[in-house]
Formats: sequence, C-alpha cells, structure tokens
Amino acid sequence: MAKKPKFADDPIKALFKAIKSLLDPAPHSGDDDAAQAETAAASAGSVQVTPVRFSDDARAALSILALRSQVNAIAPHRSKASDGILGDAKHAKTKSDHNPWVKDGSIGVVTAIDITHDPADGCDAGLLAESIVRARDPRIKYVIFNGRIASSQVQPWVWRPYGGSNPHAHHVHLSVRELKSLYDDTSPWDLTGMPGGSKSKPRPKPPGAVPTSRTEPVKPGEDIAWGKRVSPAFRDKTIAIAGRLGIDPSTLMAIMAFETGRTFSPSVPNKAGSGAIGLIQFMPATAAGLGTSSAALAAMTDIEQLDFVEKHFRPFAGRMPNLASAYMAVLLPSAVTKPVSHVLFAAPSKAYTLNKGLDADDDGKVTKAEAAAKVQAMLVEGMRPENLG
Repeated sequence: MAKKPKFADDPIKALFKAIKSLLDPAPHSGDDDAAQAETAAASAGSVQVTPVRFSDDARAALSILALRSQVNAIAPHRSKASDGILGDAKHAKTKSDHNPWVKDGSIGVVTAIDITHDPADGCDAGLLAESIVRARDPRIKYVIFNGRIASSQVQPWVWRPYGGSNPHAHHVHLSVRELKSLYDDTSPWDLTGMPGGSKSKPRPKPPGAVPTSRTEPVKPGEDIAWGKRVSPAFRDKTIAIAGRLGIDPSTLMAIMAFETGRTFSPSVPNKAGSGAIGLIQFMPATAAGLGTSSAALAAMTDIEQLDFVEKHFRPFAGRMPNLASAYMAVLLPSAVTKPVSHVLFAAPSKAYTLNKGLDADDDGKVTKAEAAAKVQAMLVEGMRPENLG
C-alpha cells in the first residue's frame, strides 16, 4: 500500500482529493530502464502549477507539472488511469527517473512523468510525444511511447526502437534533464501538434537543443539562441563554425552569451580582473597560443574575432557531445572528455576562488555539471522569443 503523502503545510482535504492521482506511485514497472542504461516560447511567461510534495524530502519537478497542466487544459476529461510521477516499490530498485534521485539541496526531485493515452477524450499520447520531440525543448532528456524512444543525448531527436520491459503503449513517458534551471522551468511546452494545443501558447520550435551533436545541420538564416542579439552576419557565421566543429550553434551562442554577459562584445574584459577578454574570454596566454594578443583581439570586430573562436575550439572538434563538454573547451580544456561529476576546482585554491560563483551547492567544489549549469540556463534564456532569431 502506498504511503500517504505529506505536504509541507497542513493537509487540505480538498486539495488532496484534486491531486491524489499525481501523488499515487506510478504503477508501471520497468518504466524507463532501457533509457537509463543508454544515457548512464511564444510566451516568455510561465504555466501556473501547484507544487507537489510526496514527503518531507521528495517533490515533483515543476516543468513536468507545467506539462500536465497544459495537457489537462487541452483534454479536461481525459483518463488518468496510467498517469504517474513518483515510482512504486519496483521503480525504487531501478535507476528510473520516477525516483527522486535528483537533489535540490536536501530534497529529492522526481524528473519524470507518465501521461495516459486517451485519444477518445482528447489526449493522444502519440501526438503529444511527437509534439514534444519536434519542439526540441532544452528541458527534454528523453521521451518514450509505444515501443519507441527519442533522446536529446543519444542520436538526438531521432525515434528509435525502445528495448525496455515496458513498451509504454498506454502512456507517454517524459524525463527532463537534471539541472534545476531546466527541471523547474515552467515555461509553456510547445504542444501545437495536439488538437487544441495552440491554447497553451507554445514556445517556438528551436532548431537546436541541449546536446551539441545534431542529426541535421542548422542552415544560415535559421533561428538560433540569442540570434536576435547579434547581426545576421554574426549569426550565420556562428552557424557555419558550429557545423564545422560538430556542435549545435545554439550551444556556441549560449557560451558566448555567458562569457560576455549577453553583450557579444569582442572587447568586453573579465570583471574579476583575470585579464581575459572577448567572445569566449580569451586569456592572454590563450591568445598568444592562437597567434594573436589580447590587444589585437579587443581591436577586432565581432565577426573577425569569431575566426579565433573557431581556432580555439578546433582541437576539440568531434569530442564535444554535449553542452558541458563544449563549455569545458573554454573554461578548462582538460575536462572536455571528463564525466559531468568531475571536480574542476576545489577549495582552498586560487582557481576555486575565481570560480566560486559556479559552486551551486556551496560544498567547496565545482563540478563539470555545476560549471555548465549557468551556461545551460543561458541557452534556455536564449531560446525565448525576445532572443531567438
């Protein structure tokens, strides 16, 4: 029997009844086992959601609650027979995202949701799955439905056969990425592929996504993150460079947006006084290694300096499968191929002091995942309507 959930505040019977189906454990054993094995906005506003706490130390990610709210608005009479967020006892023995393994401080966060296939009442899980995948939302980790899986990390955005014990024929499964800036992002999901989906004010379909490897190259003139903040020539040159490096141009734009404080200035200096300058904050020694100097870089136009951005990244071409690895090429090249748990800087050290702002949990260590988190947030911001172009 499922343990009765506890709320942070005193229980309210009416509220409990309204959201009981979300608090009950997901009944689907073998739910996303195979996916775990292989992975080992027209509106800048937010969807209003009611936070869900399963216990004093576990809650649901807000982004999946936002999706559920939109689906409920589209199909208010849909069946919830196969809905689920928190995993049952069988899930607890696996690496399923239905378990609260992602940590937000001392609170575990469930980053997966199942939504019932009920086409008769307006919730066609097949159309929902196709809409989510087609949008390439940066929050997506993977989507599973009816024996197929599409991931943002493995063969990005390509539907493949799913080999898990549960084919997900009765519901669509969505797992979101483990960065707080993504799993708690309540921006509207693009559900325009569903009948009535336009009511949800879907975000635009970005051409890129979180991973830096793509199955289809972005073409000059297409929209990319932060494209509205730069000239068409800068945007198109960035797309061309990213194509040669084998990374997503939106990822490269997010890195430059972060490094320049959203200015994309070729002469912006490092605020901490490190001597770094420009689009990717070239250090003096880095500039010299590229055959130039800090002064020469500062005198260049943004278009000219992009040549040196490409020259810097070129040794890592083909070795940057995700945003974290791409950002390491700028921050700490020796960590490009390291796992996301790799510690980059630790106290006490000068390197840690200079990068202390990246220590998300303030534990005296900066991991590769923590360092990339702010760039990831910059990617999400860059894909909002006022910046995407």
